[in-house]
Amino acid sequence: MKRTAIAITTLLAAALCTGASVAADELGGLEFDTVDADADGFITFLEIRAVAPRASREQFDDFDVDSDERLDREEYSSWLDAFVGRD
Repeated sequence: MKRTAIAITTLLAAALCTGASVAADELGGLEFDTVDADADGFITFLEIRAVAPRASREQFDDFDVDSDERLDREEYSSWLDAFVGRD
């Protein structure tokens, strides 16, 4: 798991540093069901930090539309688009 998180972090860092846009199928591990470690249908800030250590709480909260401290699929999709620079 740690190696996967490091690989994902490296991919994201490279994309963010170069300003590249990353397609969902290139993210290998950032799919909703993969990040949702406890499979409860929501993603918490801790689950995001496990795969994207550079993610900030402030950014997470910006996409938590209903302020329930977790992201549903739609909120997560919006967060992911912003985090990896997809249009």
